[in-house]
Amino acid sequence: MKYFFYWVFLILIIPLVFLYGVYVGTVNNNYIHTQKTILINLKTLSINYIKNLFVEIDKLEIVLSNKQLEKLNNQKNKYIEKRVLIKDSVTWVKPEIKISNIKYKGKLKLKGLFLDKHERYEKNFSYSIKIKDTTFKNMSGFYLHYPQKRHNLFEWYGDNI
Repeated sequence: MKYFFYWVFLILIIPLVFLYGVYVGTVNNNYIHTQKTILINLKTLSINYIKNLFVEIDKLEIVLSNKQLEKLNNQKNKYIEKRVLIKDSVTWVKPEIKISNIKYKGKLKLKGLFLDKHERYEKNFSYSIKIKDTTFKNMSGFYLHYPQKRHNLFEWYGDNI
């Protein structure tokens, strides 16, 4: 009789402890996952930082004629007055684009919807650029942002269009 209660106790308690552990594991799994993600991101960021120390930065030049520059400035002034960019009113300008002394044909336009403080008062705008008939680093188009637009990353921000 002494061993009977011992076995009944083990048969009932072990599954209950197991189920409690499964429950606690799923509840705290989000915390554990978050900690693992932070460590993985730190590793990736540190590796990318070291790799980027040895990367050459391509020089980007956009050459606009006086007529194109005037057209772009008129669009900027309309944008500042209305404080909202109406996409139908924005037209593309066709400048000469040079990246690392290689000429590309392409087009450029103002980008964004609502004005930020630095765009309104300092007149620093974001631009969308599309390259015709070819790609630059596998991109047919990319965006140029004022550094404050992307939290002072001090880089041009590229994105596939």
